[in-house]
This record gives sequence, structure tokens and C-alpha cells, in this order.
Amino acid sequence: MIRYVFNDVVITCPRLRWGPNFGCASHPQRDWSRIACCVSIGLLTRFAAYLSSGRGLTVANDCATQLIDCHTNAELAAWLGISVKKLFYLAYSMPDGRYITLRIPKKSGGLRIIHAPKGDLKLVQRKIARALAHEYVSLPCVHGFTNGRSVATNASEHTKKKFILALDLRDFFPSISAGRIHNLFTKYFGFSDKVANTLTELVCYEQSLPQGAPTSPILSNIVCFKMDRAFLSFASRIHVTYTRYADDLTFSTTSSIAASRLCDMTMDGAGKINPEIVSIIKSNYFNINDEKTHMVWRGSRQLVNGIVVNEKCNFQRSVYRSLRALFNIWQHEDYIAALNAYVENSPIYRNRLLTDGEPCSEEVFARHIRGRLEYYSMVITVDGKTSSPLEKLWTMFHDITKQPVPFVTPNRYGLKMEACIDVPSESNDDGCVVYCGTAFKVDHYVITCCHCLPPCNTEDDAVVEVSDGCCDRGNISVSRFTRLEIFDFAFAPLGEEDDSCITDAPCINRVNLGYSLQLGEPILAVGFPGVNKKPYVVMGNVTGMGSGGLTFLIDRPLIQGMSGGPVFNSRRELIGIIQKGSSEHSYERNGEFIPIKSLAKLEPFNTLGT
Repeated sequence: MIRYVFNDVVITCPRLRWGPNFGCASHPQRDWSRIACCVSIGLLTRFAAYLSSGRGLTVANDCATQLIDCHTNAELAAWLGISVKKLFYLAYSMPDGRYITLRIPKKSGGLRIIHAPKGDLKLVQRKIARALAHEYVSLPCVHGFTNGRSVATNASEHTKKKFILALDLRDFFPSISAGRIHNLFTKYFGFSDKVANTLTELVCYEQSLPQGAPTSPILSNIVCFKMDRAFLSFASRIHVTYTRYADDLTFSTTSSIAASRLCDMTMDGAGKINPEIVSIIKSNYFNINDEKTHMVWRGSRQLVNGIVVNEKCNFQRSVYRSLRALFNIWQHEDYIAALNAYVENSPIYRNRLLTDGEPCSEEVFARHIRGRLEYYSMVITVDGKTSSPLEKLWTMFHDITKQPVPFVTPNRYGLKMEACIDVPSESNDDGCVVYCGTAFKVDHYVITCCHCLPPCNTEDDAVVEVSDGCCDRGNISVSRFTRLEIFDFAFAPLGEEDDSCITDAPCINRVNLGYSLQLGEPILAVGFPGVNKKPYVVMGNVTGMGSGGLTFLIDRPLIQGMSGGPVFNSRRELIGIIQKGSSEHSYERNGEFIPIKSLAKLEPFNTLGT
């Protein structure tokens, strides 16, 4: 092994033959793909990341460096923290004793065979996988098994495209043979034959990569490095977008000419894939699964990894309808009826939710449904967009389980506030003044406007009645509110002693503290006008600054009682607080709100994220 210094970064790698000026900082545009044949993939991808981004290299941690420095099986065993005898047992014993075989139903039908390693072998594979991950920097087209990327980021690359070609590689992991893995360890990582043999046996099952082993994802990405690089060159040449998520290859374009270069469409609507694509796949020892090949024009529903990408990343309407029906059954009957209907419509989840025909607990069922909703949330928000159907699903889930949720429909964020304070007068000793307004929750605080609260000199036992617009009500002491009169802004911290209708109310999780408003920008304001028990949602546009220079005007009236309510932008981020509007019976005055950006350095907003 040799330690090379590149831009003050030390990199450990096998002995290699270096060409003149290779990796020199004075040649940042050098085509590094031309010298792939003489360097290791681990080192090459590090230089690729540097040359493409200009940010320099990251140093592999001690874990990866020690793995690369293992010259013998004894050193490998020491690095793994086990004896040589244990190492040989895990590597060379009968595979049936090291793996468990699982058969999981597929959504498309049939079974997916999973070979999962047992006990100590799984721990060893995880350590090897972590070390190899530090030696590999993925290409920008790779979205599977890569930190910071997902199936959603993969799909987002293909939104609003005229044509999409989606390919699937048949038997992806079994197609990567033990021989290819052995060559990877010897030629690319520079291990000796003995160490490479042991590593190969540790990560392979029946002479191929097993689906279910912790090492298979990172090794498959490294094996596909050459294929990904070839497809990036091909895509750049014909002006299309290429990405890969595990065994799913996707090409897309906004050009009809480029689409014709991807495949030749016949009169019956079928298409013949460009022979160069087939050649690249076959030269990398993979085969196309013809049954999962899709060629879709913009006029039809375009799916990438099961995600609709015509306009934005979205889930299918059938998913919304099925979950809405599920929540209706759950709410009006019970979770048992909902679970039975769910597994009947989705048999693939039967083994997960039923044990010998007995249903799981409601807590387990709720956790499963929440996982699905969180997946759809990841899909929707990957490009900063929102979805009203998803907000409705989260709202229904919150109403049933009372669990905190990432977002709900905007009208559910408002809390109605009322306070009746005795103020004796000469004409009526029993006179009183009613204060009303709107509030909302951020983190563990209730936020509103100062003028929605009784004065500071009110009796100590005065309380504000807070409700969620339904029948549930709770009280907060007036003295708990901290007031900033200059901004007409007040907040009170919540604790465990507060009523559940307040603590269980939906909390606004998306707060944009640095958001800069633009003239004409659409906003959405929520509040309880007058004596209304139902929240009211106003949609308007920003028209300019208020008279005091702190607030913004909108082109719609905000009615008395909405003060203190939240204001959202089109991405459903909290950007303001309603402060002024018309009287209950007048619509002459347009509304005003103070932007959150003006309050960002004040408590409680300055504590968000800390």
C-alpha cells in the first residue's frame, strides 16, 4: 500500500502506475474516465467527486483504511474483531447454517426470495459494508443504497418529461457472480488472493450476491460503476436524463428527437430499444427483464419506481382512495374491522399484521399505516411540493390515533381562543369584556397576538379558553403568556399538565424563518372569524407593505377573530401571523400579517431546531 497526497488529503490505495499530470489541480477538466483502467474504483470515484464538484476529497476513516490495509486473513480477522478460526467458519461453513431463506409476496405477484445472514455473519457483513462505503463515492446518477438519495430523488429527476423509458434488470443480485466480486477485491481494491477469497465467501451465497445481505447493496453499486459511467456518456451524447435505483434504469427526455434515439416506436405502439443500451447492459453481464420494460409518453400516466411523475412526484389516486376508505372504517367501527379490510385488499401485508390468523395490536397497526404515510410524505415533499390529499390522510390519521403528525389540512392548525373578563362599570357592576382570537402551535408553544389576550393587569386567576373548533376545550392561564407588544406577538409554553385538547392539537412543523415575501405571491391564512366555531381559510395574494413597515397587506379581508392565526405560503410553510383585519360585519379593510422573518431572532422561534 502507498499513501498518496492529493490537495493536502492523504489517500491510502494499492500500488498503481500513474500517468503524467494525473489528478493535478491545474487540469480540473481532465477526462478522468479515460484512466479508469489503471486506478482502483475506490480512488477513482474520490477523484471523480473532486473533479466534478471542486470541493476536494474526504479522508476515509480508520475503519476503511484498516480494511484496505489487511494483507492476510489474520489481519482481516483482527480488523473484524474475531479469531481466525471464527473467520474461516463464517466464510467457508455450509451456507444453510449461515443464512435464513425468506419468501416475501410481491405486489405484482409471485415471491421475492431473501437470503438473510444470521447472527455473527450479519455483524461482519455490516462492518465490511461500512468500510467499503467509505471507499466508494457514487456517481450522480445512482440513487439506490446511497446516503442522501432515495427512490423519491430518483423519480424527481424525471418529472415533467415528454418521454420515459424504464428498464428492469432481471435477477439483479444473482447476476453478480462470486467471480466478479473476487475480481473487484483483487483488481480494484488490491487485496491478496487469500484475503479476496475469504471476503468473497463472506459476502456471497451460492456463488452470487444474496438479496438480503448488508454487503450486497454497496457491492452491486461498485460493480455497476462501469455501466453507470457508460450510460452517463450515452445520455449526455443524445441529450437525455439517466438514473439508476438498484436494478431499475430510467431514461427520460423533453425532446421527441431524443426519444426516437432511445427507442424506435412501431405503428402498433410498441418500441424497440436502442441497440447501444442493450449492448451496454449485456457487456456488463446483465439482462433486461422485458416484462417490466415501459415506454410512456406524456399523455399517459408516467411511473418511475411506482411514483407518478407527470407534473410532480405523487402517489397514485388508488392509494388515496383505499387509505381514505380504511380510515372511515377505522373511525366508524374499530381497528379490527379496518385491519381485516386492509389485509383483504393488500394480501402482501397479511403475514406482517396477522399471526396465526390473530390480528396485531392497534399500536402495531397504527405504526404500519404511519410508515406508509411517511413514505408518501417523502415522495411528495422531495421537490418542495405539497398535496391536499396527503394532508387529508394525515388529518384523518391524527383524528383517529391522536398521534403527532407532520402536517394536516391547513384549517386544522388554528386554535380558537376566548376569554371573558369581568370589568365593573358605573351602569353595570356585572359587566364583562370578551376577548377572542386565534392561536396555533409551534414546537411546544401556543402562539397568538397580544391584542387577542386580556391586559397584563388582569386578575391572576384569569384564563383563556382554547378549543380546536370541535367540542374539546382547555384552559391556559393568562399570566403564562410572554408578550412583545411592539410586534403584537405573544406565546405561552405548554407542559404535561395542560389539557389534552391543546397538547394533542396538530403542531406546525414546517416553519420558514428566512422566507422573503414577493408581491403577488399567493398565501393562505387560517382563523376563527367572529363567533364561528369552525376555522376559516382565506386564500389571497400579497399586495405590499403595511403602514408601520412591519406587516404585509393581502388583497382579501381577514375578519375580526382571525388575528393570531397562521399564514402559510404555497409550500405550506409557516411564514406569518395574522394581525389586522375588518370588523365582524365589515369587509372593507384588507388583511395584514407580520412575517415570521421579523420574529426569527425572538423566542420561541430562535430556539427551533436547537
